[in-house]
Amino acid sequence: MRVTRKQAEINRQRIIDSAVRLFAERGVDAVGVAEVMGAAGFTHGGFYNHFTSKDDLVLEACSTSFARSLDSLRDGGRRGRPDEADLGTCMSAAMLCESSKGNPRLSSVYAKGVDELLDALSEHFGDRDTAMSALSCFVGARAISRAVEFADRELASQFTAASPVVPGQARVHASS
Repeated sequence: MRVTRKQAEINRQRIIDSAVRLFAERGVDAVGVAEVMGAAGFTHGGFYNHFTSKDDLVLEACSTSFARSLDSLRDGGRRGRPDEADLGTCMSAAMLCESSKGNPRLSSVYAKGVDELLDALSEHFGDRDTAMSALSCFVGARAISRAVEFADRELASQFTAASPVVPGQARVHASS
């Protein structure tokens, strides 16, 4: 049975949504294509109907995550469930190391996403320097919290509690 173009778009978005969530939770290297496809409700074989490679999926997931975070900032955090409000920024923390591995395409998507977030934050804070500090603290607290949470949940929680609240974003969650 042939899938309609509309259904193919919906299926592709389900795959991207699963990738965003899984990459944000565990990082790109810890998640395989088969796991992403399974979480989206599909078999591994269908992946190549939507993407040419895992790298292409990573680019789409990163871009989508930043777009959602930007939408959340502009909407004052009213979209989605509260635990989804900081997903884009969590994804930016998850992609931090990935984008510095020498992949120019991912680095470009990441830089564009950060720049757009800074533009939106600058509107709130009044200047780009303050926006950069807030975003750096927020993402840094998320990255450190994730790095220590399995060894020391209390320390991870302390970073969560100490992290700044970025407009339209929830505080970071050690378990997300």
